[in-house]
Amino acid sequence: MEISRRLDHWIFDSYYVSPLFLGLCRMLYAGHILFLALEPSHWMGRFPSAFYEPPLSFARLMGGFPPEAFFHVLNVLMVVGLVFLFLGVYTRYSSIGVFVVSLVYTTFAGCFGNILHSTLIIIIPLVMAFSNWGAGLSWDAIRGKGGEVEGWPISLLSVLIGFCMFTAGVWKWEWLDLETSGIQSNLLVNYYARERGDLLSTFFVGIEVRWFWEVLDWVIVIFECLFLVVVFWPSWFRFWVSLAVLFHFANVLMLNVDFNSFLLLYMFFIPWELVERLGSNTLKAVERYGEHFYGVLKVWHIALLIFGILGVLYTHGSFYMLLMDLLGIESRYVLPLSLFSISSVIVFFFWVYRIRLWFLGITK
Repeated sequence: MEISRRLDHWIFDSYYVSPLFLGLCRMLYAGHILFLALEPSHWMGRFPSAFYEPPLSFARLMGGFPPEAFFHVLNVLMVVGLVFLFLGVYTRYSSIGVFVVSLVYTTFAGCFGNILHSTLIIIIPLVMAFSNWGAGLSWDAIRGKGGEVEGWPISLLSVLIGFCMFTAGVWKWEWLDLETSGIQSNLLVNYYARERGDLLSTFFVGIEVRWFWEVLDWVIVIFECLFLVVVFWPSWFRFWVSLAVLFHFANVLMLNVDFNSFLLLYMFFIPWELVERLGSNTLKAVERYGEHFYGVLKVWHIALLIFGILGVLYTHGSFYMLLMDLLGIESRYVLPLSLFSISSVIVFFFWVYRIRLWFLGITK
């Protein structure tokens, strides 16, 4: 009975997030995709079937890429779904819709023989659709249709993250060979073969201390494999997620590999109780202004936003590219460096504050 009680607590309560913070996560997810990641997909319809190498999926039922009109429809559906998700309009259905459209898009994007790392990112709206993340800061909530927040989808998301990181660590098991270095090999391939020589990569290429690279190999493999173990201890899992933020930041600086979209996974495991403790007045203001905003939101406002985003999408490629053009910035590292720098500062601040609370005996 004790084991059953603890299991129930872990599944339904240990990763619980309040409606307000879950609403913020929903808006951050949809906003990130809409304004930073979304790009038009109709270019795929122009490629001949000679480039078509579909993975194991429904794409194998087709002999080539669909016509360009198909991808135009896909673009429109994606924008509509993300706007609805951002505003919390029919949140569960828009979440599932965003997942389906994202799945179709990534499936065809993977038909060029390349490997995509966005599987977990597109799964987020499917899993969170059942958390009722439209219970706060949403059109649905104002109309009394937000529902009650469920904690188990976030527990499920933690298991998915843990499993994916574990499999990544197992795949790197050969890195533990003392005669070779996996991380140094990746660095040199990126630097010389793929010409990724920006940021700190030149500095790390110059390090020829063998034990340094061997220690890094072991640390990375152990860190990724333990992700699945710490899932069952929420405090430790949140700490591991904090380390993952720094880990991906290091990937950007050393390997020039951008994993900024992974922050969308990690945001659900921010120690939100500390946010509430530190900024209760600010949060009350956010909730109050949110209620006012959704109270005056009209259907024509939503339609105008959708047409505006579609206009930017087809004119500039994305809001992010439009912003870069307006600022005259060409560096592709602006976004990952900005997001990871801010996230690293937040991680550092939260854990310094939590350690202080531990010393004061305020928390366990």
